[in-house]
Amino acid sequence: MRGVSGLISIAVLLCSVAVAADEPHLWAAAELGYGEVALDLDRPTGGSGGRFSTAFKLGAVVHPTFRGGLMLGGWLLDSGDVNDPSRGAGVGQAFLVAQVHPVRRREIFVLLGGGYLSYWDNAPGASGCHGWGATAGMGWEFAVSQHLAVYPVLSYDRGDLGGTLPDRSMNAWTLRAGIARR
Repeated sequence: MRGVSGLISIAVLLCSVAVAADEPHLWAAAELGYGEVALDLDRPTGGSGGRFSTAFKLGAVVHPTFRGGLMLGGWLLDSGDVNDPSRGAGVGQAFLVAQVHPVRRREIFVLLGGGYLSYWDNAPGASGCHGWGATAGMGWEFAVSQHLAVYPVLSYDRGDLGGTLPDRSMNAWTLRAGIARR
C-alpha cells in the first residue's frame, strides 16, 4: 500500500508543478477498451482471453510534448454478480505514466509507465496477489477543440504478480479509445 501512496504523492507533485508554471495545466483522460490478457496463475478457470479494460489518467501537461501523471486501470476477468458474491475477478493497476509526443505536430504519442499491479478473485478459497509491472504503448490524438482530444491507444502491459512465487505473471495487449482534457 505504501507503493500506491508514493505513486499518488508523485502525481500530486506533478500537478502542483503544472499549476506553478505559466503554460502547463491539468491533464485528465478516460479510456475504455478490449484487452487480450494472459495470466499465469494457480486459478482453476485460467485467466486468459479477451477482457473489458478501463483506464483513468490524471496529471499535468509539463510541456506541450510531455504529459505525466497517475494511471489507474485494469481488466475485468470475470464479471461480478450481486446474486452470487463468489463471482468476480480482475487485474488492477496504479502506474506512473509519461505520454510523450515525439513529432512536432503532436498527434502521435508514446505512452510509458510502471507501477503496482493487483490481482483479485472473489471465488471461494481463492486469494489475490500483487506485484510490479510496466506498460508501453502508442496512440494517435484527434483534436476536438483546443483542450479536448479523442484517441485510440494500443498498449502492451507486463507484470509479475507473485512476488517470491514463480509463474505468476500477467501479459496483455490492449486497445482502448480515450478522451482527454489536455
